[in-house]
Amino acid sequence: MTDARSDWIAQPSATRIARVVLVALVFLAYLPVLSSDFVDWDDDTLLTHNPAVTSAQGLRHIWSTLELPASFPNYPLLFTSYWIEYRLWGSDPRGYHFTNLLLHMLNTFLVWRLARRLGASEWAAGVVAALFGLHPMQVESVAWVVERKNVLSATFYLAAFLAYLQHRETDRWDWYGLSLVTFAAAMLSKTASLTLPASLLLWERLRAGAWRRAALLRAVPLILVGSFGIITTIAVEPSHVAIPWALRALLAAQCLVFYVMKLVAPIGLLPIYRSWDIEPAQIQWWLPLIGVVGAAMVIARSREWLIRWGAGHFVCTLAPVLGLLPFGYHTFTFVADHYVYLACIGLFLPIALIVDRWRAHAARLITTASVIVVAALGVLTWRQTLIWSDALTFWTHAADGNPTAWVTQVNLGQALIQRERFADAMAATTRALALRPDDPVALNNMGLALLRSDQATEAVVYLRRAVAVDALSAERRKNLAAALLANGQPADAEAELRAALAIQPDNVVSHYLLARALRRQGNASAAVTELEITLGLQPDFQPAVHALAEIRASSPTAPAAP
Repeated sequence: MTDARSDWIAQPSATRIARVVLVALVFLAYLPVLSSDFVDWDDDTLLTHNPAVTSAQGLRHIWSTLELPASFPNYPLLFTSYWIEYRLWGSDPRGYHFTNLLLHMLNTFLVWRLARRLGASEWAAGVVAALFGLHPMQVESVAWVVERKNVLSATFYLAAFLAYLQHRETDRWDWYGLSLVTFAAAMLSKTASLTLPASLLLWERLRAGAWRRAALLRAVPLILVGSFGIITTIAVEPSHVAIPWALRALLAAQCLVFYVMKLVAPIGLLPIYRSWDIEPAQIQWWLPLIGVVGAAMVIARSREWLIRWGAGHFVCTLAPVLGLLPFGYHTFTFVADHYVYLACIGLFLPIALIVDRWRAHAARLITTASVIVVAALGVLTWRQTLIWSDALTFWTHAADGNPTAWVTQVNLGQALIQRERFADAMAATTRALALRPDDPVALNNMGLALLRSDQATEAVVYLRRAVAVDALSAERRKNLAAALLANGQPADAEAELRAALAIQPDNVVSHYLLARALRRQGNASAAVTELEITLGLQPDFQPAVHALAEIRASSPTAPAAP
């Protein structure tokens, strides 16, 4: 391995040009992302409506809590990046998308360097980087704004790996310190980075041909850093899915086979895949496990240690998300494209090494085929980015591909409400309620769609059910109050709004609706008070401005604003 600082200078100009061209191709393949909107899949919860991000004082909170927001693990570096960007472009999604893309382009470059320094030829390393940068399964990590944690943590992960290799080559401990610091940064961006010590230990073992005490000791500080992340994540993100221990090996094998198949043939990619019901009495659920065991035996006999490292890296990087330890996302599905972001390096490296061998016998054919594959992946990636253009496009694709998932239907209904397509929204929400009849989100969406279709009586029925299921939601009580007002029940609306304000005292719309309810009951003085509170919270809230002017115009004795 060459010195890291002189590595770029020492490269032939053709290699430098090739790396620049690849990064440029990645930029072009992801170009549609730069005009994409948020997709309403945790974007609001984690970013645009997250007080820690939107508040000028939020930075202190980001670095002093384990949960951000409640029930979500806090990744301080991730949220710090959001906090800084919110100061720059607020809720405009383009800036966040651009940052994600820049990080992915940087990661593509780092993957090339990593593959090269692991011992792959320049050609094979370029293939690994091209597959990493242009594979359509990577789109989810780049195009989904709140998956910033994937691309950001990967940058630090890859930097830590490269620094560790430089330490091992030069015996300089400043490189080891840099590796430890960048690994800590990766953990502060996403705790799934905890697999780095396992991948490094595997590299040490396979490269040396035996376990070395010094290698194990070098891993201890890294393992300690990773352990802290594991403990905090498990404490904050409990799973709502119980997976029997007897089925976890079958599930893990099924997930591994799924990822290999999708990486080899990236068709039918979905934001949310169908969940599985593992049936151990059926032979088809044993076939993936048999296949994984057989593949492991074949790979273990390979004389090329780098191929064995690649397979081991693939498995150990995916290990936390294979179902061996259940976690929150399993509520929706057991597999997701963003899980393979770093793991795929372990599959692409053996493929590139094998193809590189064939190239010695058929250079023109292999080179031509490789260019065609890379171009095809770039086209598929471009098409995949279009799915993430906005919430309606995203959830329509998700619901078409996985119509039996409650989450796809309920979110499609919400996206349709935002587009004022109320009949279509009610159809999607009806499908969601057929899957979960008492879900408060679906009930709330149905109530809103009915209310905005001038069916206030029917809306009240659904919104009452939503409040009955989720009585502590100020938002649902506010929506019910709006329906009650439209249905000519101002006293009932007042009761709901006072309950909503007890939960969320500073809600502008709730104060405004309470003023309307009070005025409907003839209490103009109290209505003025609520309108003044509304304008104190948001001086440019025009409905309150107009309502206050109307009251004063119709009642000269109404109290004036202080």
